[in-house]
Amino acid sequence: MSERKQAFLFIGLTMIMSWIVLWGPLALFQIDPTNLGSLEELKIIPFILFTLNGFMPSIIGIVLYLKFDGKKKTKERLKSIISFKKTTWILVLEITLIFVAICGLQIAIYAIFIDRFDFRVFYITLPQIIPIIILGPLSQEIGWRGFLHDKLNKGFELHIIALIIGVFWALWHLPLFFMPGTSQFELGVNYIPFMINIILISIMMSVYYFRSKGSLLIAIFIHFLYVYSLTIYLLGTTYSLITSMITILPVLLATDVLLHTHWNKIKSQEVIVE
Repeated sequence: MSERKQAFLFIGLTMIMSWIVLWGPLALFQIDPTNLGSLEELKIIPFILFTLNGFMPSIIGIVLYLKFDGKKKTKERLKSIISFKKTTWILVLEITLIFVAICGLQIAIYAIFIDRFDFRVFYITLPQIIPIIILGPLSQEIGWRGFLHDKLNKGFELHIIALIIGVFWALWHLPLFFMPGTSQFELGVNYIPFMINIILISIMMSVYYFRSKGSLLIAIFIHFLYVYSLTIYLLGTTYSLITSMITILPVLLATDVLLHTHWNKIKSQEVIVE
């Protein structure tokens, strides 16, 4: 099977598991997977389905890595999750500064034009850091920026890969917007700004994936910072379509700067994985 077909096999399996098998039924029948109640069996099953699909991109990615690339190459790719090179630390610092700027600009725009920002969220959200890392980046990026990006790498230019991953990454989340108990459902989060942000973040991640020579650690780190900064913003503001649109501008500016800075280097090159 060609690598392009392997990539679209991953997309197909991931979307089927999300929309049809795991998250889709919970959204369709309006089941709240976070309502564990007295931990009765019927209450636990939705929670298991909800949690399992969160890990499904990485699970499918690992299974397909093993099937098509073998154990040795799979282990080599997974090692990049804990690969701390000198260049990695430089990129981590750069990415951190970018997201501090993004979050700061989002808060500033909201505070100036909308309402007072609740800064208590910065310490309220501290206990959520580890769960966010496990249930977001680590449970997904072995699939999205690992297997899928690797398999699309030889057939498409980097910006096309970023768009493909961004669109399907956003679509994978869609059932959450119709599922009681999720932040997307309870806050009434508008899907369109969310999708735009996801695609922009996907472009940003592909730029750094190229610069880090395929480091999954960098992909996981960016994913974490995006989710954490978005969590801070959503909890510190009163949600509306306008406040949701505010999140787009800083991300768009950061992505635009990255593309203008690195476009000539990445536009027609493959990611060289180390």
